[in-house]
Amino acid sequence: MKKTNPKIFIAYDDLIKEEEKHLEMMGVLCKTFGNQVGVKVNLDYVLQKGFGTIPRLPLSESSLFVDLKIWNGSRTMGDVFNELYKFGVDYSNVYSLADTEIKKALEKDHPQILGLTVLSHYTDAYCQKFFGKNLNETTKLLAQTAVENGCSGIILPGTTLEAVAEIDSSIIRVVPGIRPSWYEDKRHPQEIEPRMAIEKGATILVIGSPIMKSPDPIVATQRILDEIS
Repeated sequence: MKKTNPKIFIAYDDLIKEEEKHLEMMGVLCKTFGNQVGVKVNLDYVLQKGFGTIPRLPLSESSLFVDLKIWNGSRTMGDVFNELYKFGVDYSNVYSLADTEIKKALEKDHPQILGLTVLSHYTDAYCQKFFGKNLNETTKLLAQTAVENGCSGIILPGTTLEAVAEIDSSIIRVVPGIRPSWYEDKRHPQEIEPRMAIEKGATILVIGSPIMKSPDPIVATQRILDEIS
């Protein structure tokens, strides 16, 4: 079966700490939901385990997003993306601030690369301090930069989706900091509910704690998929 863009990336942010438990649950969720879900693993896991561990992840038909948040020269980024591609990674990301270095990096084989705009942890005050623009303006600028330099999509706070509404509608819009109404932890200042994110233009949602900290991750995943269907 050909993989399609998943609706949800399930974030395994503590995979190193509870690897056996999380890998077992990863296998169950991927088998249950197939290409409706993807798996997101962080840089720390790849650094400690190496690229060679990627093919052993129990992904079934689910996509893999390796969340590197890379920002470097084009040669280095291109080599990293090429290695990810060799090991079957479907998505990775780069800070949009890398600008034209992104386009040069993408001359090699690569997964779908997502341009990271502003982390959902940040606020208007942060953007004013470092960019002299508010959150919406900063996100739009960085989204445009990512698209102009060949990224397949963008990663952005859900609260800024309307600010990028006029940008190429065919690109993937990945939104982290998703918090259903039945789960709350306030770690992401720019958190948003799943249904609202989809209605505002998101195409893929990144969700960790509401699923992985649930008493029944299968039920939680299905509940979210139902909310956005």
